[in-house]
Amino acid sequence: PWRDPLPDRAGIPMDAPEFAVPPLPEEIREDLTGMAAWAIDDAGSTDPDDAISFVDGVLWVHVADPVSVIEDGGEMDQEAMMRGANLYLPEAVVPMLPAEMTVRFGLGIAEISPALSFAIRIGEDGSAELLKMTRSLVKVTRLDYDGAIPMLENELAPVQEALLRFRKMRAENGALFIDLPEVKIRYVEETHEIRIKQLSLSPVRELVANAMLAAGHAVGKFMAEREIAMPFSIQPPPELPEDADPETMPGMFAMRRGCAPGELWTAPGLHSGLGLEPYVRLTSPLRRYEDILAHRQIRNFLDGVCVLSAEELDRRLTYASAAARERRMLEKRVNEFWTLCYLRDQENWQGKAVAVMRQEDRLTWLIPELAYEFKNRFGGDVQLGDVWNVAVQSADPAAAMCRMRLLEREEENAGE
Repeated sequence: PWRDPLPDRAGIPMDAPEFAVPPLPEEIREDLTGMAAWAIDDAGSTDPDDAISFVDGVLWVHVADPVSVIEDGGEMDQEAMMRGANLYLPEAVVPMLPAEMTVRFGLGIAEISPALSFAIRIGEDGSAELLKMTRSLVKVTRLDYDGAIPMLENELAPVQEALLRFRKMRAENGALFIDLPEVKIRYVEETHEIRIKQLSLSPVRELVANAMLAAGHAVGKFMAEREIAMPFSIQPPPELPEDADPETMPGMFAMRRGCAPGELWTAPGLHSGLGLEPYVRLTSPLRRYEDILAHRQIRNFLDGVCVLSAEELDRRLTYASAAARERRMLEKRVNEFWTLCYLRDQENWQGKAVAVMRQEDRLTWLIPELAYEFKNRFGGDVQLGDVWNVAVQSADPAAAMCRMRLLEREEENAGE
């Protein structure tokens, strides 16, 4: 009852690749160790690959530099391409790179870290312009989101002010701000304990997210202006119902359903959900192969050597995107598996569910504390947004099924 069979069935390797990690090459690096820098992540995060600084009105985004020791087209590069991304499961994290790469290049793990650093000015209109990109050495302090909250009153205050302008610019460009419940699930094998923790969209989490988006947008514009192929992230405009209210949970649920999956193109285009054109993901090279490709192009540009052609970039992305998509699908299925294990072993579990979608006589419900969805046919009077108390009748992880019983509606929340 405590064994997750899904990774084996998917045929995805559950061990880290094993390659010797070469020493850092002799390269000229700008010494930025005198600049205060913070890597802010979820508590328990093990792969800190980005950090932020703010000096003289300029936002700096520092990113881990594992590509400095990954031979282009070599065995480590090929293995990372065929994996596409890290695999994050409640029972294990399976990296696409050797484990030593995180120890060597994770920002703030060692006292001094090699990085690629990007200086970005956020204009009064919210625009993000790249001022500089450089190989660097940085001294990074690691914090979790809760631990960084007091810094909003001092060190992070000017960063937040600048990035609020950037966020406003994105909103004016049609960005969607979807705040649906998210959870982090962890399975502790020694005690068979399943821990489900809700993740909140705190001001610090949003600040860090917008800093990374600003870096991806600014660098994307810089490279596009020079007609350099990059793994640009593209998303067409969503198809939304006219009556979707973005301030409600059913409205945000409809917005998420109306968004087409993002795609990777070697030419710039619009990412409508982010309100950015263009946009390149480049702040997670320890976790995603597309970020490795972005760093490869940046490093080639800095060296003044030939960058990868659009055709070669597209060939590699074909493999990596398929592998990363397979891992994301597996993560979703495994999270559901452990959620059902949790409900199976919770006697008389009860909670609250929100009606978020109606399709003819079928309702979709969302349990916020578990970020779990279920469907039912219900002939009673239910309005979207209604909150009901629900109880588990049975949960079967093997069949990926759960039976819920509606108890009563919370009248004070009805219709909200």
